[in-house]
Amino acid sequence: MRTNSSYIQYSFKIALVISLGIVLYLYFSYVDKQYNNITSFDSCVTAGFPLLPTYPETCHLPGKKFLNPRQQKEIASTKPISDTADEFENILSLPYITDGIRATFRKENATTSEKREPTPEKLFLYSGTHHIHDVTHDGKQDILFVAQETASNTINASYLFLAVGLYDGYSGSNGIFIDTDVASTSFIYSTSTITVNYYKKTSPLVALKKVLHIKNDILAE
Repeated sequence: MRTNSSYIQYSFKIALVISLGIVLYLYFSYVDKQYNNITSFDSCVTAGFPLLPTYPETCHLPGKKFLNPRQQKEIASTKPISDTADEFENILSLPYITDGIRATFRKENATTSEKREPTPEKLFLYSGTHHIHDVTHDGKQDILFVAQETASNTINASYLFLAVGLYDGYSGSNGIFIDTDVASTSFIYSTSTITVNYYKKTSPLVALKKVLHIKNDILAE
């Protein structure tokens, strides 16, 4: 009787393991099929994956990201850039968000003497400093650049902006406040982290740093 009881318990355990294996196989097969079926922005949103606060909107899931095609039509696709000022104007023409407000850029030699209608946006002056590096670690070159917020031609504060590299160009992401009266900047890159080293316009110069993170193609403190 003891032998039969042990055999029954052993058989039950084997059957349980086999059943669990079948359930796991069916589950992961279903998940894999659902993942492969997500091939567009709309299908990504429908599947419940998060929307990132970029413009165009980005739906992000592990290993994939999709831009809102209805917003993409509002911006021009940009080509890979060189270090020339003319090429970089394509990057500045992309939409960016900072402090929840849209950021726009003007050329260094432009003036703001003409009257501007009040709009929910911040105006920035590109400082001439940008760096090309794969900061999002997806095999495509991204661009970090520094710009100063302006008001009545007075430079107020420096921000770091991110343009995310895509297969066919770039997408504007967001800007993060660095400091006021920034004289110069340099960057140190590590996994999903950017250390901004900078000097303030004081006498003597003061060396400071700010550590930023990149999560889902968004700059954050």
